[in-house]
Amino acid sequence: MASADPAQAQESRQSPPPTLVPTFESLPHTALPTARFESWCGQHDRYLLDENGTLNAYEAGTRVAEVAVSSGSSLQCRSDGQQLIYQGTGHVTKVDIANGDSQWLAAFDNKGATISISPDFKSIATSVPLELKPPAAQLKVILVGDKKNGNKTERPWWIKWSDDGSKIAVEYPTFVEILDRNGVKLASMTKPDHGWVKGGWFDRDQRALTLFMEEEQPPGSVLKCNFTEKQCLVRPRIESISIGGRGTTGTVIPLGKPPVREDDSIQIAEKYAA
Repeated sequence: MASADPAQAQESRQSPPPTLVPTFESLPHTALPTARFESWCGQHDRYLLDENGTLNAYEAGTRVAEVAVSSGSSLQCRSDGQQLIYQGTGHVTKVDIANGDSQWLAAFDNKGATISISPDFKSIATSVPLELKPPAAQLKVILVGDKKNGNKTERPWWIKWSDDGSKIAVEYPTFVEILDRNGVKLASMTKPDHGWVKGGWFDRDQRALTLFMEEEQPPGSVLKCNFTEKQCLVRPRIESISIGGRGTTGTVIPLGKPPVREDDSIQIAEKYAA
């Protein structure tokens, strides 16, 4: 039944108060030490922090171990976060995070090598031949070769396994290939020939790949590559992006018009949105 009271009717038409956007400080969080975020480690919310050159593993804001690997090394964690491998100059080494024990898995020619190990540490995709050591006798090697593009030969720049180990993404200068776990090509998509991959993530349904491309001058861009449609769409002006183990995506983008470039120095926007 409609109200006969004009004041009551006017009040009912008033819009609800605007929802306030929470600040970072007001959100539930655990204070962490001053450190540089190195990477996620496995699929159970373990992560690695670089604290003054020392690499430490954390879970739920608590340090669980010091990792016996130099900060800045090219490393990958096993899916359970208990072990990692790192790629040194001409060698691949496996490290147990809890006790620091290490095993030399393989040696290789370091010139232009791109290497990625599967989440279960049972297979390894590589752009160069490997000399396997005894601890890696059962390791399955998938050799990812160069590709012809007209009169040019393109070498793999970046290799990444999906979280379930069923697919492998390979980035070349002008295209992206998706392989199955045995190295058989499933899809190929062209991409712009600029920038380099800083990070990449498969969608949870394994039908698309998100790549964060860095540029010599920030901001970078994001490529969204769809396997079914076999194309990569570009989202420009992305300062940084990270996708957590549960599919949560965080991005930082500059706001407003790009500043006028006067020299080769890095341009900083007045405001950013996260």
